[in-house]
Amino acid sequence: MEFSSELVGLGFLFGIVSAKWALDLGYSQLSQLVHFVVGLFLGPLVLFILYVRMIYAKKNKNRA
Repeated sequence: MEFSSELVGLGFLFGIVSAKWALDLGYSQLSQLVHFVVGLFLGPLVLFILYVRMIYAKKNKNRA
């Protein structure tokens, strides 16, 4: 089974953005690596979960 280079590139992009958002949320390096690997395969789902966590983190930060 062959994957096109666009599909591989898109998966890599999802992984990088997932790891970056995990970094912004203060996760450990191991957790960032896990988010990168999972983001390679389940990119949109991981990004959605991290996006929701970022919204709640910003909301709680503004309350304090």
